[in-house]
Amino acid sequence: MIRSGELKNWAEAARLIGITRARMTQIGKLMLLAPDFQQRILSLPGARETTRLATERELREVYAAPRWNTQRSLFQALPISLPPLGS
Repeated sequence: MIRSGELKNWAEAARLIGITRARMTQIGKLMLLAPDFQQRILSLPGARETTRLATERELREVYAAPRWNTQRSLFQALPISLPPLGS
């Protein structure tokens, strides 16, 4: 909606969906993750008690890495459980 001009900026998007600008920034930064990790996260069926998912705070160092190969290494080092891609 921002790209199409329907919304002016991230702050306006945050107001529209009822979250803080800080939370919207956190969500936006997740778009910096390598596409395969975005797909794995988006395809999760829902958290189960036996599944330890990453928090946004844990992912900060990952999405701050400018190279996807570095992101993959950092992501693999996190103490989380994610199903393999395609599961």
